[in-house]
Amino acid sequence: MTPPPDNNPVLEQDLVWQSRMWVVERIGWGAMLIVLICASVGVFGHGPLSTAVVEQTSLRAEYERFARYRAPMNLRLFLAPTVQKQGLLTVWLSNEYLRHVEVVGTQPAAKRTDLSSDGLRFIFSAEEESSTRTIIFHVRPDRVGAIVGSLAIDDEPAITFAHFIYP
Repeated sequence: MTPPPDNNPVLEQDLVWQSRMWVVERIGWGAMLIVLICASVGVFGHGPLSTAVVEQTSLRAEYERFARYRAPMNLRLFLAPTVQKQGLLTVWLSNEYLRHVEVVGTQPAAKRTDLSSDGLRFIFSAEEESSTRTIIFHVRPDRVGAIVGSLAIDDEPAITFAHFIYP
């Protein structure tokens, strides 16, 4: 007599392959955790790591380290009252920076702009003396990747800053 046919097929197991997939899965979990942490601290947008500050004796510039392509961002300048000369204040932005961003506007509005061989000069009227004066440049990045720029106030030394622009 022959035994009855087996209705329970045998499952094939490849324990080596399964072990490798578990390793890949855990690496994926780790990568997702790293992306989540980076996003929460501001690497991809607003957060504690997204804003940077560069300071000089009479100037402090706050800017966004990370931004998106064609998304508006601000470059804030905080000036000591000692930089105001003869009722005018000049802010210079380098050509290197202006090649990769579009200046959408300034706050307050610039009285006039002068083009020079090394950049663009924004001339503002200096109002009554106050403890600190703020100028905001509204810019929009025109390229993806690192953008390095320089700015200066009147005859002071230039400061350098950088953004990283995501697609």
